[in-house]
Amino acid sequence: LEQYPEFHSDLLRQDLVPGLIVYDNPAHYEDIMNALRTLIDDYYETIRADRLATYGAEYSVTTQPPVLAQVGRLPGLVYGFTGTRDTGEVAERYISYIMFDSAQYLYIITTSYDPLAESGTFTDLASLEQFAPHLATIVDNLDLPHRDW
Repeated sequence: LEQYPEFHSDLLRQDLVPGLIVYDNPAHYEDIMNALRTLIDDYYETIRADRLATYGAEYSVTTQPPVLAQVGRLPGLVYGFTGTRDTGEVAERYISYIMFDSAQYLYIITTSYDPLAESGTFTDLASLEQFAPHLATIVDNLDLPHRDW
């Protein structure tokens, strides 16, 4: 949480105290999902502003609305965006999963196709698209939150 103070503040504004949040409580669940959606919306705005400043109007960013996803034993969201040149060529695509353990850890798992990135990315779009269903399976089977934490 210390790396995402806006998210932490959003929780506290909703009277959600990390460590006392119970996902079985429908109000807590919905408030956490809304806080995660707000974090994603802020991320999207940052990406749009960055790409506009970097590439100008001949580059567009299309965002994927967040969708509920199970991440181990935690509810979370899957989201992403695609950057496209005005020629229609996909310049980058990111797929991310986000979840909060209800106490102190906010998990974000990301993969991408981004030829300009220095590491952690696929070198071609087809490879990312092939991997995406496997990533969904991996994320669903993660041991989160870990029993020993």
